[in-house]
Amino acid sequence: MTKDQFNDFINTYELYSFDDLIEITHVDGLIHQGIWMSSTPPLDESMDGKFAGKGEYEIFYLFESDRFVIWFIDEVTNLKCLQKGYLKGLPYQLAL
Repeated sequence: MTKDQFNDFINTYELYSFDDLIEITHVDGLIHQGIWMSSTPPLDESMDGKFAGKGEYEIFYLFESDRFVIWFIDEVTNLKCLQKGYLKGLPYQLAL
């Protein structure tokens, strides 16, 4: 998937609240359900050369593994919006 395709997906479904359930198909064929959290800004090469102008990463939270993942968008082959406002319906639970 290209960054433009990804941005079109976010804009089409207005996924700006970071609480919408999406299906993420990864290049290895695995399908995950989760929430898109954020994009990282493209980083120019730093003084030590570690960023080297690499593309943006996308940050997702995956429900099946209860973890955050960070992927380049070209590691994702397809996205599908399953439910808008998914997290709005979940009650908050405070740890004691």
